[in-house]
Amino acid sequence: MKKRVVSGIQPTGILHLGNYLGAVKKWVSYQQDNQECFYFIADHHSNTLKLLEKIEEIHNNTGLPPDPRFKEKDNLDDYCIKTAACLLASGIDPKKSCLFIQSQIPQHTELMWILSCITPISWLNRMIQFKEKRNKLDNLNSAGLFTYPILMSADILLYKAQEVPVGQDQLQHIQITRDLAERINKLVNKKILIVPEYTQTDYSKVMSLQNGTKKMSKSDKAKLSTITMVDGQEQLQEKIIKAKTDTFLEIFYDTEKRPEVSNLISIYCALENIKLTEFEKKFEKANLLEFKKELVKSLEKHFLPLCEKTHKLIKSENDYILDVLNEGKKRATVEAKETLDLIKSEFNYL
Repeated sequence: MKKRVVSGIQPTGILHLGNYLGAVKKWVSYQQDNQECFYFIADHHSNTLKLLEKIEEIHNNTGLPPDPRFKEKDNLDDYCIKTAACLLASGIDPKKSCLFIQSQIPQHTELMWILSCITPISWLNRMIQFKEKRNKLDNLNSAGLFTYPILMSADILLYKAQEVPVGQDQLQHIQITRDLAERINKLVNKKILIVPEYTQTDYSKVMSLQNGTKKMSKSDKAKLSTITMVDGQEQLQEKIIKAKTDTFLEIFYDTEKRPEVSNLISIYCALENIKLTEFEKKFEKANLLEFKKELVKSLEKHFLPLCEKTHKLIKSENDYILDVLNEGKKRATVEAKETLDLIKSEFNYL
C-alpha cells in the first residue's frame, strides 16, 4: 500500500558516508518503492545551534576564551545547496520526491506556534535529548532547543505523513508528534490530522574510521576519520587502508572488543546489502588487509559514482539544483497551506 513518507536532514553542506548509509539510502529506497515522499532540508532546525554560535562570538569579544565546539560556518544558503546536491547525487529523484528547504515554507513556523499553545510543558520536560544538549552547552541553551520537538511535529503534520523514519534519539519527538495529532483531533472532535507511524532507523551506525566509539563527523579533527561525498578514488583508498584496526588475526564482528573493525564490517554490509552471516562466510579465511581492499572496491562501486555526481552538480549545475528546490517549494507550499488552513478553520483561528 502506498504511503506518504516525510523526513528531513540538516544542511551540513557536503554529506558524509554516515549520512548516506544511515538516512539518505533509506530515503531512496522509499522512493523506489513508489511511496509518496516529502524530503526537506531542515535549516530552521540547524539554527537552534547556529545562533548559539553567535552568542559564543559575543562572549569571545568580551575576552572569554574561544570554545572549540563552535566553528565559523559558511553561508547557510550555500550549505543548503550543497546538501541538496548530495541528495540529488545519491538518487533522490525530483520526479518522484518533493525536495524543498524548510524555511521557504512559512507554514512550518506558524503551525509550530499553534502547536506550542497546546503542548504541555511537562511533555517537553521529558525530552532526554534536550537535557543532554543542555549539559553539553553549559549556559548556552535556549528556548529553541527546548521547543525543537514542536517544530519537528509541525514539519511532519503539515504534510499528512503516514510514515516517518527516525533514529533512536528521535523516538520521543515522534511520540510528541503523535500525541499532538491526537490532541488536535480530540479538540475539534474530528480526525483532521493523520497520526503518523514511524520506522526506527539506526542513524548512528557509521562510526569514525580512526575511533570506533565516536560517530563519523566532518568536524572530526582527524582528517582520515570521515569519508565525504566529494572524496575521490585516492582519498577513499587512503582512508580505508589507513583505517584503525586491532591485533586480532581473524575477522569477526564485536563492537565492544573491536569497535573499529566492526564499523568497517557494518559499512561493507550496508554497501553490499548483505547480512552479517553472509559477510562472515565470505571472509572467514581472509586477513584484514584483504578485507580492506574488498571494502575499497565496494566503495568504488557503490559510493564513488555518487561522489562524482556531487562534484558535477556543485561545479556546473547550480541552476538545476535551484530549479528542483523551487519546484519542491511550490508543491510543499500547496500541501502545507491546505493543512494549516484546515486547522485554523477548525479552531476559528485568525
